[in-house]
Amino acid sequence: MKTRMSSLDIACMASVLQRQAIGYRISNIYDINPRTYLLKLAKPDSKIFVVIESGVRFHVTEYMREKGNVPSLFTLKLRKHVRTRRIEAVDQLGSDRIVDLTCGSGDAAYHIICELYGTGNVVLTDANYNILTLLRNGKHDNDVRLHVKDVYPRHDFRERVRGSDATPAWLAGKLAHAERGMSLRQLLNAQLGVGKEIVEHCLLECGLPPNSKALSLAALVPHLVVQAGSAAEAGKAESAQPPTERAVAVDAAEADPTLAAPGALDRATVEAGLAALSRALADAEALFDKARSGEVKGYLVHKDEPVSTPRSQGGGEADGSSAAAADGKSASASIGQGAGAAAAPPGMRRTLVDFCPFALRQIDLSQAVEFPSFSTAADEFFSRMEAQRAEDQQRSQEAAAWKKVDKIRDHQRQRVQELEAKGASDERRAQLIEFNLEAVDGLIQLLKGALDRGMAWDALRDLVTDAAEQGDELAALVHELRLDKGIAVLALTDSVDYGGGALDGEDAEGADEDEAAADDVTRAATLVEVELG
Repeated sequence: MKTRMSSLDIACMASVLQRQAIGYRISNIYDINPRTYLLKLAKPDSKIFVVIESGVRFHVTEYMREKGNVPSLFTLKLRKHVRTRRIEAVDQLGSDRIVDLTCGSGDAAYHIICELYGTGNVVLTDANYNILTLLRNGKHDNDVRLHVKDVYPRHDFRERVRGSDATPAWLAGKLAHAERGMSLRQLLNAQLGVGKEIVEHCLLECGLPPNSKALSLAALVPHLVVQAGSAAEAGKAESAQPPTERAVAVDAAEADPTLAAPGALDRATVEAGLAALSRALADAEALFDKARSGEVKGYLVHKDEPVSTPRSQGGGEADGSSAAAADGKSASASIGQGAGAAAAPPGMRRTLVDFCPFALRQIDLSQAVEFPSFSTAADEFFSRMEAQRAEDQQRSQEAAAWKKVDKIRDHQRQRVQELEAKGASDERRAQLIEFNLEAVDGLIQLLKGALDRGMAWDALRDLVTDAAEQGDELAALVHELRLDKGIAVLALTDSVDYGGGALDGEDAEGADEDEAAADDVTRAATLVEVELG
């Protein structure tokens, strides 16, 4: 998924602002978050809103966004210097992803420089490019080499390799001097300065494998490498002779042993591919010229993803949009409207994955929506991304809330089960005490009497143990004596009669039957704590 503007996108957007924003005054500046700022540009009869996000994007927007209640210190500094200043120029520095907004003219001019690569930065300078303030200061960030009062290095930018200069011999020379293991795609990204999108487009046009090793390709066209070396040496003083074709092939083979692998490209294929690549780069140059010269169309590429239904009682989707349209409609509601875009199938969410100003080869037009202008497409893409992030954040918060609810519910269910188990256990113990009430009362009285007479605890334990070994049924009930706590632990069942002697006359008649039934039914004893105090 595309997350930031490319060099081609910036060239298009700078051209859009150059035509639309020149002559507008900066009415106010707002901070949406610590990295995103909203510039309000106004004329007596119209106004324009420009979004700047450090390291990511800058574009005209038609959607209103929630602003911070209290402006940040950086915003206050921007307001102090550039509010009421007129936009005089919008330039891209070379082929770098850097935009220079000139506010005011002459010695009273200020420059807002937006760095849209890496972690990015927003820098405010005076007319001589002396830094007045910047979003990320080297004093607080070791990755930043800029400081207040430094001169911004506006001339240290990268120039794009012109398509007419990227001849097959020039390309072959770059291939021969590539680092070991570097692929063709990596080499072109590093050498051309046109951006990954254009490189991908040109590679698809020429038919060369993007991941093929650069040294492998150079070894197949050593004559082109020699031509490149000869051209580089032309016009110089006496110097070493350019390498021969055999030397190029041998050096490349030693540097990359995969050349002899089965199925490798042949010389004719590579020659044709480099020629096609040179033509594709020349055609790509025309895309940059068109981007700078006039308004271009925009394309949004999407894919459909299944969406999970929230567990809320209402069962509806949370819109979560942080970008409400000026007419009250959200960015997510208006995506693709007016462009002939079909709605996503039921149960699916249409997610945007790319935007670009031209129909490049890598774009699947069946999954793309065409917009009348690139500015509208970029605004729609980033506004929709904001809405999707808000929706995802709300879904994440809902999931976290439901996880807490489930955790509390499980804890309460476990607690109820524990209480029910404890209640059943207490009820069982009470039944056992009631069933063995006469024996329990008698045993408690015997133990209390011994303690009241001052018998030592150890002596009492020994007495009870000896009595149990001799067959005393009451003493056999005692499992443990915790005399320090005044508790006796008894082993009770509901299947044994503790008479201690002959039964009374009225019960003697059925004694044999009861004893036989007791012998047939064996019940495990239950430990019951009783207090002696």
